[in-house]
Amino acid sequence: MRTVALLAALASAAGAADPPVATFTVADRVGDPVTVTADAAGVVFDVRSDKGIGRAIIKKGPGAWPKAVLVRMRLTGLEQFKVGNGTTALNVSVSSNMGREVRQWKDDKETDGLAADDPLRMTVRTVGADGKPAAGLPPKGGAFEIALPPAFFEKNPDTLTLDWIDFFRR
Repeated sequence: MRTVALLAALASAAGAADPPVATFTVADRVGDPVTVTADAAGVVFDVRSDKGIGRAIIKKGPGAWPKAVLVRMRLTGLEQFKVGNGTTALNVSVSSNMGREVRQWKDDKETDGLAADDPLRMTVRTVGADGKPAAGLPPKGGAFEIALPPAFFEKNPDTLTLDWIDFFRR
């Protein structure tokens, strides 16, 4: 339920009042299931990746994206996460040195990091298996939670593409 509280806080911060529940279709690789949980607070895409490298394509049904969109990556490390909406790609990388450095950029321009006040900047945190915030890299059963910014959905894209690489691939 902590995720629901996080989504509600993100939606509130974005100035949203009870966004509609949208429907989504996910095309995912075998071994990389994506679970979708949507409610009035927003939507969570929960990704489990057996191989540590993969892709998922998320298609939105009729209507607008919710104000709060969270991607939960159940990985032990995050060499790179990329989300594209057809016109813009956002990237994030978390250092393997206990997750001390989080770098973000857009459109594959890694040398041009996103400023802290950039409207396309994502909120990235690690959580334990219990959903509580964790320091450093996710502990066993934990995850990276990536809140996608409302500005990323301004053109109401029909599709999101998620790509990821765990630096601890199996």
